[in-house]
Amino acid sequence: MGLSSRYFRLCMLVVALTAGSTRATLAEQSALPKNLLFIAAQNGTIPIYDLSNPGKGAVATITGLSCDQQQMVVDKNGNLFVANNGGVGNCDYISEYAPPYNTPPIILQTVWQGNTFYPFGITVDSSGTLYVGDCGVYCLETPAIYVYPPGSTVPTQAITSPRFDSLASLALDKQGNVYAVGWNSTTFGADVFVLHPGSTTPEPLGLRGLSTGNGGNGVSLDAAGNLYVSVFAGLPMYVLEFKPGQRSAARIINNWTINSPWGEPTGLDTGPDNNLYVGIGCNIGPCAQVEGFKPGRGFRFESVGTQPSSTYVGGITTAPNAKL
Repeated sequence: MGLSSRYFRLCMLVVALTAGSTRATLAEQSALPKNLLFIAAQNGTIPIYDLSNPGKGAVATITGLSCDQQQMVVDKNGNLFVANNGGVGNCDYISEYAPPYNTPPIILQTVWQGNTFYPFGITVDSSGTLYVGDCGVYCLETPAIYVYPPGSTVPTQAITSPRFDSLASLALDKQGNVYAVGWNSTTFGADVFVLHPGSTTPEPLGLRGLSTGNGGNGVSLDAAGNLYVSVFAGLPMYVLEFKPGQRSAARIINNWTINSPWGEPTGLDTGPDNNLYVGIGCNIGPCAQVEGFKPGRGFRFESVGTQPSSTYVGGITTAPNAKL
């Protein structure tokens, strides 16, 4: 799925439903498992899997969503935050679901100085401060990371940088540093920026080997501080692992091609089991929705969910949040 097809669908999607119509329903069971995997299925649902036994199918499902769902994150209390976006109507907002995810969400506005922005990346720190990145130049808006204090439904700060062009996913490490994938809408080159706690100046890491085909690069960190970034511009497509402080990748995780039945790697999250979970953009289906990788291993050990061709799973997250 290339640049124009991916972001044309994101930026120009016409929807009839609104944020107020969103509902959540819980599958029939007494309690959710301890460790969970959430998948933005792009079909109006977020299926929830038992991370220790995903093969038995979804244990619960959030339903009634509209528009597109992009990156998701869970805070230390288990609240699920979802970045929703689209081109028309009430599509651009953040929805917050409280466990067990069976009640209507709280809606957080994505408006800054009177203008609605297009939310894409999202992460949260141990204090409950939420960070939301917009699409940026590609969507004809100022690239920025917006800050929501704990409990706030509106952003109170916009962090910008002259080095920003367009933005994709966000991530957090155990030290509270915020990471953002930035990409250039002209050259399609990409890098990861780090925002240290208390700073308003994102610093580029100068990572080698990154590029973007449509701006949807995922990013995540594991317990050891290893940084993972998905790359899917041209062939092959893969996830790169960077050791702390290193600019060159230590290894390549898997290889996806445009004609692969496994699609392309999109959103990333490192779970409480320290396994890496990769969302899949399906080109020639059927495909898995998510593939899992053990630490230090380059080939998947499990596949979760199924999807037809031309379906893009952009947002995945796990609970509890291993970085908090």
